[in-house]
Amino acid sequence: MNDPFSQTSNRDTHPAAPETHAPVTGRFTGRQIFAGMGLLIISGVLCVNAQIDLIRQFGQPGLFQAGDAMDSDLLDAQSRPDVLSRQLPPPDAAAENMRSATLVVERGDTLQKMIRRGGASAAEAEAAVTAIRAYFDPRKLQINQEISLTLESRKMPIAAAGYPHGAPPAKPLMRLSHLTIQTDVDRFVTVTRQRDGSFSADEIITELLSRPTLAQGTIDSNLFTAARKAGASADTVVELIRLFSFDVDFQRDIRRGDGFEILFDQEHDYNGEVARAGPIRYASLTLSGKRKELFRFQPPGEPDADYFDENGKTARKALMKTPIDGARLSSGFGPRKHPILGYTRMHKGTDFAAPRGTPIMAAGNGTVEIAGRNGGYGNYIRIRHNGQYKTAYAHLSKFAQGIRKGARVRQGQTIGYVGSTGRSTGPHLHYEVHFNGKQVNSRTLKLPTGRSLQDSALVAFHRARDEIAQERIAMGARPVQRADADD
Repeated sequence: MNDPFSQTSNRDTHPAAPETHAPVTGRFTGRQIFAGMGLLIISGVLCVNAQIDLIRQFGQPGLFQAGDAMDSDLLDAQSRPDVLSRQLPPPDAAAENMRSATLVVERGDTLQKMIRRGGASAAEAEAAVTAIRAYFDPRKLQINQEISLTLESRKMPIAAAGYPHGAPPAKPLMRLSHLTIQTDVDRFVTVTRQRDGSFSADEIITELLSRPTLAQGTIDSNLFTAARKAGASADTVVELIRLFSFDVDFQRDIRRGDGFEILFDQEHDYNGEVARAGPIRYASLTLSGKRKELFRFQPPGEPDADYFDENGKTARKALMKTPIDGARLSSGFGPRKHPILGYTRMHKGTDFAAPRGTPIMAAGNGTVEIAGRNGGYGNYIRIRHNGQYKTAYAHLSKFAQGIRKGARVRQGQTIGYVGSTGRSTGPHLHYEVHFNGKQVNSRTLKLPTGRSLQDSALVAFHRARDEIAQERIAMGARPVQRADADD
């Protein structure tokens, strides 16, 4: 018997008998028999196709096994939706389709907005953000920070989904399954959907290996480039500049052939990559043959560490000489021909040329007196440090967050950014120091120094200083000759 599903026509192998006009009898002619077989074949194909269509609508192949009462169930499916619920996977079955995406934070983004952009619903985004607050403040989201999302699509029972007589939507609904965000170099926060549909958060802390690092070398062109080549990170070099900015004019005092040395700890991840650098523990600059040293030391009983020279005198002074990093001194204090007005007048400040947007730091602790437009100064900030000293910063492109009249600022805090507002020919910082109400030359001003360690604190400092010296020598640094009469 031929296979009724075969694509080869029966007519090719069994040609029909010649047509005759025999009288009608109780027997069927060959043509009638063939026509009847054709009807049976067509009926069989239609039945099979109908079954295939039902399977496509109500479940994947394999859900119905041999021996099941498939025919009767399918025939009664329209009136018995419980059949579909019995044959299809339950709602909490394993996800059949997963979709992952990594999103990068852009300006103006919020965590909830990013989760929705990844494909989650508004309710899911709100629930995930609520869960993550246990370990991370969403307001601290940073530009270029990455967020990884995983969404899932599940095969839901048709009857339960509300369409027992038809097929599911062509595009299945996705729901948030998992979220991961790195909140620090050694910390990740994960948010996971639970079986009841809620979200829970966990924090994963990776272990970092700390190793002492000694970066030393000779300056060929500039300190920043030389220190980076020696293995110091950009943040470490900036910290080095800030530490010495009270005594060193980095525009005039640095010369080719000067030396530097930085001792700090670097933390490495499990791949051996540098994750972050710790604070500088020791730093020195050798300028024109004269060595300047600074040591990090926490005096007994005090909450914070500070930096001291080799004799135990604090490195901090009332004001920084250079309240900006990486700038070029473009105009000093004194009479000059004004580049816009065209006549000679007194230039009562110091100009530092720098790219637009370069951060500007507060030269010392104090209170903001002015933060706004000020004539030819453009965007202008003035800070009162004590009864005698004030500093002013002009031509800013914008103010840092929170900088307003009456705000308290600390030394080294970013207060604004370089611009070219007001009467200005290009981006630069105009910096002034006011002493008893009069502008003075910040480059020649003898600034008051801070405290010096005394008694037991000085003895403890000398002990810590000598331990650092031995560590440096063990790492290949040259010893420094010194004599302490008060040890």
